[in-house]
Formats: sequence, C-alpha cells, structure tokens
Amino acid sequence: MKNILFNSSKSILLMITFFTRIPLKIQEEFDDRDYKLGIIFLPIIGVIIGIGLVILKLFTFVASTYIVGIILTFFYLWISGGIHLDGLGDTLDGLLSGREKEKQLEIMKDSRLGTFGALGLVFVVVAYVILLGESSITSVLLMPIVGKSSIMLSAYMSDYAKEEEGLGYKFVTLSDKNVRNSAFIFAFVLGALLNYMLLIPMVITFALTGIITQGIIKKIGGTTGDTLGFINEFAQIVFLLLANFTL
Repeated sequence: MKNILFNSSKSILLMITFFTRIPLKIQEEFDDRDYKLGIIFLPIIGVIIGIGLVILKLFTFVASTYIVGIILTFFYLWISGGIHLDGLGDTLDGLLSGREKEKQLEIMKDSRLGTFGALGLVFVVVAYVILLGESSITSVLLMPIVGKSSIMLSAYMSDYAKEEEGLGYKFVTLSDKNVRNSAFIFAFVLGALLNYMLLIPMVITFALTGIITQGIIKKIGGTTGDTLGFINEFAQIVFLLLANFTL
C-alpha cells in the first residue's frame, strides 16, 4: 500500500513539473512505469489548473467579463508555461504548409513562428479572454480537465510520428486503453457530479478530438508532442464554446 501511494505521488509530481510552473524540486529518478502512471493521473493536473482559475474568477466577480477573462488567461498562460501554445503554433505552421510529411515535421521542429502559427496563437488568446470571462465556474473548472483528457485520447489513438524521440514520445508510446478509459471515466464522472448538462459539450469535444487526431495521422503519419499541445488548446476552446451554448 505504501509503495502504491509513493509511486502515485511520485508520478503526479512528475506531471506537475512537466505541465505547470509550480516550483517543485524532485530528485527521484523516473522509469517508464512512473511516466505511464503519470499519464493516467494527467487529469489531476487539469484539476489543479482549474481550481486556480476558479479561485481567480471568484475573487474578480465584481470586474467586467473582459477584465476577468484577461486575468484568467494570463494566469493560465503563466501556470502552463505556454507549453501547449508552443505546440499549437508549430502544428499549425506545419500542417497548413501544404508540404510533404517530412517537410511538415521539419517545419514543426523549427523554433521560428510562421504566419499560420501566429494567427492561431492570436485567435486562441482572444478566444480565452472572451470565453473564460463569460463561462460559468463549473465550465472553467472542467476546461483544463477536458484538455488533458483529450491529450490522453489523442496519444492513445496513434503512433509517434517522428523517428527521433521528442517530448511527446513517452506519452504516445505508453498510452493504452487504460489511459484512454481513465481519461473518460475521470472527466465524465466529475462532469456528471458538477453539472450533468456539461456532459453534452464534453462528449462532442472528445468526438471532435478523435476526428482531428485522425486528420493529423493522415497528414504526418502519427502524433508528436506539438500536435498533443495543439489538441489540448483545441479541445479547451471547443469545450468552453459549446458549454456557453449549453448552459
């Protein structure tokens, strides 16, 4: 029992250091079992981010929706370190380039930001400002959970696209049915407990995530860390948008 709790805590801390700016010093060594367990616990990172967003939304309730949206967007960008936005920009530059698979992957690897990536980043940031300001407390809490669960779904659905190992390699190669099922169970149970009406946008978001992932696979033959970042931001924006129509 102690070993289970220790390994679980160790894996959660690993994901916190990977996906947030929360300052933690970990001196433990990690193996594939730790990474796989961490992937299963990935929605908990969404909970941590969601709680931070909710606290800020509660404390800024007297401000206008745009001011609230700006504050929440700034917090989200800070705590996530922009890791997913970087992937979104690279993915859009590569997939919309109209080039062959190898060239698309090469463009995605390039640190320079292109036109499609820049436009995508502007759109996403503006969308967050509007949607986070307008959305309900429950929707804001569930948003990063849906995003992280969508990463797990996308990673499960495909192989790793690159020949060399990148940041997304372990997430893709270690994801299996247990990862997918844990993502669905966690998100759906929490959604049902908080507001069952939000299960509708959640289901649609996961379905669209699957469709987009299949499109990415056709383009580059699999998934990368960049495309997983793109999936996270895509899923979160879609969920917030649909939730605003639902509630």
